Amino acid sequence: MEHQPSPLERLHELIATSGGDISAAQTTFKDQLLASRRLNDIPSLSASSTPGTLVRFRAMVQDNGFSPQIYMSHLNLVNEESGEKMRISCHFSDEISPLKPADSKWSVNESENDFMFGSYSQKWPMCCVAVPGQTAWARALVDNVPESENVAMELGGVSLTGQTNVHVGRKYSTDPYSKPVMVKFYGEEPNDLQLSTVADFIGILELGEPLPTATDAMENDVQMQSFLNDELDPFRGLPVLHCVFHSRVSPLEHPFGGNQELSADVDAKILRENALEFLKPFVLDDRLAAEYLLVHLVSKIRARHESFQTGNFPLNLYNFPTPASSKSVFDAVSLLLPLARRIPLSIHYLNTNRMAPGVFVSRESWKEMNTVKDKETRDSDLVVHGLVSGELQLADRTYVVVDEVGMDAGVLKEQGVINVRQMSDILKFAELPFAVGSGADSPDHTVSKIPVDLSFLVLSQGKCMFDVDCMMPIMPNGMGAPSSVVNNDELRDMNPLRLFLLGVTKTEEYSISEEMNTVLTNHFTEARKKTADAGQPLYSQESFMLRMEIARNWSLLSGESSLSMDAWKKSGEMEAERIERCERFASLKRQNSDGGIDR
Repeated sequence: MEHQPSPLERLHELIATSGGDISAAQTTFKDQLLASRRLNDIPSLSASSTPGTLVRFRAMVQDNGFSPQIYMSHLNLVNEESGEKMRISCHFSDEISPLKPADSKWSVNESENDFMFGSYSQKWPMCCVAVPGQTAWARALVDNVPESENVAMELGGVSLTGQTNVHVGRKYSTDPYSKPVMVKFYGEEPNDLQLSTVADFIGILELGEPLPTATDAMENDVQMQSFLNDELDPFRGLPVLHCVFHSRVSPLEHPFGGNQELSADVDAKILRENALEFLKPFVLDDRLAAEYLLVHLVSKIRARHESFQTGNFPLNLYNFPTPASSKSVFDAVSLLLPLARRIPLSIHYLNTNRMAPGVFVSRESWKEMNTVKDKETRDSDLVVHGLVSGELQLADRTYVVVDEVGMDAGVLKEQGVINVRQMSDILKFAELPFAVGSGADSPDHTVSKIPVDLSFLVLSQGKCMFDVDCMMPIMPNGMGAPSSVVNNDELRDMNPLRLFLLGVTKTEEYSISEEMNTVLTNHFTEARKKTADAGQPLYSQESFMLRMEIARNWSLLSGESSLSMDAWKKSGEMEAERIERCERFASLKRQNSDGGIDR
């Protein structure tokens, strides 16, 4: 039977025929997959993935700050027993297969390898994590597995959920599915992959430990070929994906891709009402709360200005009676959106986690965060390698549910105070901070910021601790929150609603007619005059922009690509009812605190 070359062998052949041009070989490899229509057949990285095979890994770039690795393009080996010689390519691999077995007779032929002036190449390592916050149905679509299947999180004995050491552990968030993998790029530097970018990585899986440093290799008679940097040594337990090619994934195309859309004859208003009816039980049968939640689900940042971001619309729903009732809101969101992350605030959570990523970690902070278990803290553990993961290092368009309902009494320590401040800044400015410093225990660090597009819903018993313009108490009309388990009949055909919400969020076509512009201008002028005449705080630009955002999203949810008078009136009714409800709720709270309404 004719030998079928492995993906690695095929790549090495293509590199040889292209005169050593790695980029040309990668392009040819991809074109051949496309021509044979086998690109979509490449399996996703999972517990059953076999080393040496081609796999697909949809992931987010968690850390792109590692230095490039220098390695020899080829090595000459000699069989110490037979004298046979062999020249092997070192591209797309960290290990040299003939040298791997403990009883191998092959060794590096030092006389025929020019380690000083030989041919060297570069590869660029990045730590990438399975997209954090990916909901169960989205993960099932991406990985092509049943939604109910419990995918094992272990590869070849390398645990993807446990912390193999303190440094690897710092790459994890509390999302159990956000497993880290070291992805290595060849040919050209992947300058299109910024922090938190989502992409599909197609490459060759390797589970063996990364190679020793250059010094170690020379001391051990040059057992292996690669000059690895010390900064990667702590991550040698991670699986490695040698990337052949990659393609960025727009968060607005995930997980369906660009080829799945609702038919043009679908009635948007019917789908909008279906979505509201689906959401209502999860917000204690409160129709107004369901309307605000639906409008919020399709919001996104469309433009940035000095003091505000168009579309940044944090929402606080409060008056939830129990943690179970607020948790059910997240369950509902998770059934509709592909990316949703719950931040369950408590004193312990705030003191022992990190909201924003960074490289600065103090000795005291790490001791408090219990990152080193069952042993004394070592100085080597306090040295920070790479970017420490943060709970809010998420892909754009992730819907973040900050749940304060379970917040308990206690003392916020230094890390907790930092976390609250950073969360407040992210909500207000839509920028993710990350600390850049000179290592453990060093006060010499600065904070850089990158713009993010995250939607924040804050759930609480009273008004939340953050500065949010749009706050509203829910008024329960039902018997309580539904079970977090939705029956199969309800799940059977959720995709039309999912595609509907995704399509509304993606929509860029939206306009305001001259007639409606006049209506908006008159409204703002009259509202300012009315509040001034009444001696009230002036009607603000923020209030006006909030109503415009609600009206825009309601228009799109109604299948309209321009602002209609009906949508403008609806937004006014919603805002008037919300403000009246907030005032009524505050009045009831004051009366109760004075000893009862009937006193």
